[in-house]
Amino acid sequence: MIDLFRVYTDASSFALGAVLCQEQSGQEKPTGKFARWVALIQSYNFEIVYRPGSSHGNADGVSRRTYVDSPDDDLDNESLLNILPSYQIHETQQLNTKESSNPIFSPPVRKIACQSVKHADNNYKDIIDYLETGRLAKDKDKHRKVLVLQPFYFLHDDILYHVDKRSKRGQRDLNVNIQLAIPRKMVPTILAETHNSLFSGHLGISRTIRRTQRLYFWPLMNSDIENWIKSCELCSERKQPSNPVRAQLSSMPIASMPFERVSTDIMGPETCKLFEITKTHTTSYHPQCNGQSERMMRSVKDMLSKYLDDNKNWHNFLPFIQFAYNTAPSVDTTDYSPFFLVYGRHPKNPIDSNLPNLDVNKTAQEYVTTLLEELEIARKIAKELIEARKSEMLKKANKNRDNPNFNVGDIVYLYKPVLVAGIGRKLNRPWIGPYYISQKLSGIHVKLRRKSDGKLLKNRVHINRLKRGYVWTNEPYDIAPPLNEDAVEPAIISVDETPADFISEEVQPNLSQSQDKATQNSNRDNTIFSVEKILRKKRIKGKWKYRVKWVGFDSKDNSWVVFEDLNLECQNYVTDMHNKIPSVRR
Repeated sequence: MIDLFRVYTDASSFALGAVLCQEQSGQEKPTGKFARWVALIQSYNFEIVYRPGSSHGNADGVSRRTYVDSPDDDLDNESLLNILPSYQIHETQQLNTKESSNPIFSPPVRKIACQSVKHADNNYKDIIDYLETGRLAKDKDKHRKVLVLQPFYFLHDDILYHVDKRSKRGQRDLNVNIQLAIPRKMVPTILAETHNSLFSGHLGISRTIRRTQRLYFWPLMNSDIENWIKSCELCSERKQPSNPVRAQLSSMPIASMPFERVSTDIMGPETCKLFEITKTHTTSYHPQCNGQSERMMRSVKDMLSKYLDDNKNWHNFLPFIQFAYNTAPSVDTTDYSPFFLVYGRHPKNPIDSNLPNLDVNKTAQEYVTTLLEELEIARKIAKELIEARKSEMLKKANKNRDNPNFNVGDIVYLYKPVLVAGIGRKLNRPWIGPYYISQKLSGIHVKLRRKSDGKLLKNRVHINRLKRGYVWTNEPYDIAPPLNEDAVEPAIISVDETPADFISEEVQPNLSQSQDKATQNSNRDNTIFSVEKILRKKRIKGKWKYRVKWVGFDSKDNSWVVFEDLNLECQNYVTDMHNKIPSVRR
């Protein structure tokens, strides 16, 4: 007699046959393969018991198989230390980078530069020969080129350096910049360090150019950096195009039967909920008044996303992201890095730790005096640039904006994009109300009362969230707004906590002066101004714009004008001289 036993199987032939042998509703006589399976297994005494896959905790032979470690595994602490024997780093968790082919740190630049660089690169051969021997090339073109470029180069310890004497915006009062002349074969190594490494943060073209210019030089450097960043896979995967492609619409094939084609729309994860983040708001649904912090966090998220494959080890990269951000020049505001404006010097990077220190002969007193002078100059220039660019930004931002005139008692609706339970986003109604304006706190902030019951909204509201409402004036139960009820109504935000975009209106302009100014502006709008010179041209969305210097106005009044706005004489001039008008450079 054979004892009972159990067989656990998943996709064996016996298991498949047993499934096929099960009685199916509506089928009286089995046929084909199903009939053959029935005849085969009728000679066995067995019972089929279904076991859910979720309860299969025991592993099979395939799961217990050992595998050789993949070369793409994460770098552990020991291997990272072996790669960088000359640097001391603190022990951290395992770092996971997508760019395993790119080194985290390159070998010392100065050591590589000494390896037959002088005569290995044709860009510098004639200049080095002239600096060493004083002999010029026989070719006249090379002869002239060497004489022009020679003042910008010098040799030190058999290494060629470049002297950057160009007048940079915002750094015109500082010392001359000394750059290491890089041969062509080392350009990929330098670009990988100044853009791809953990200490660089995959920043944009302008910041990478400014970071690289501080230490290195080679011909066509700006063009190489631009092409390198455009070809960076991680940057391409992350950044949105400024002019997205808009192809013509095309229709999908019509389905021939129900459920032949199924489409789904899945929204993203609740990041704040997953990381238990408590958000603190500024003015409700108006984060623009906290724009500086928002822009910084955008840069941090952009840099962080390019080094992560999952969200488990993002905190390990924060020190590197912090270093990259604090040492990157703020090309849109101060032209200096935050680190430089605090300490008055550039930080030491792993890539330039072996470069010679040109200030080694200075005494401590001379070094401190020079440091304080440069720091004072840099901060003064940074302040001037911030004020100038702030004015330019406001002028540009307000160019196409109107000046809404809301008064106390106006009926408005409030934008509140909060989803209601049971109603999806596409069917939600984001405007709530009606409300009436009970108090004007400034030109851009108001306080509202609900029209239905007169309840006061304690939080101040930005007027960007309002739209005018219209009600039936002959309604018998229409509640009129009370007069002067909210003259001293307290707000949830005190005077000391005024938002950053608050504009005081305590001093009202004189009415007659305002009318005179409006008349002058009206007369000025009807005046035809004469063009003194066409300075620059640029192409935006397929249309050419021209930088115009006006007759009788300073250079600060120069403006961009489209071709259609020019008078006939200027249009004829631009048509004839278009190719000779210089274009705007990066």
